[in-house]
Amino acid sequence: MQKVAEITDNNIIIGPATMYTTLGKMVSVGWIEDKEIDNSKKEYYITSKRYGSFGEKNLKTSTVFTRCS
Repeated sequence: MQKVAEITDNNIIIGPATMYTTLGKMVSVGWIEDKEIDNSKKEYYITSKRYGSFGEKNLKTSTVFTRCS
């Protein structure tokens, strides 16, 4: 959330409800998968199913989204 604000000069602000709702929806359709690191942290990885939507791999498989509770 902070990174989005930073790279857009605060033109786009994403709140926690928006972020976690969107992550949940992307997990449910198989675009990303989550891996629990510990009780307060998850990492999200882009899946190959998501690449199929683009027709090619436009994103790196090493892209990771980290959630801290």
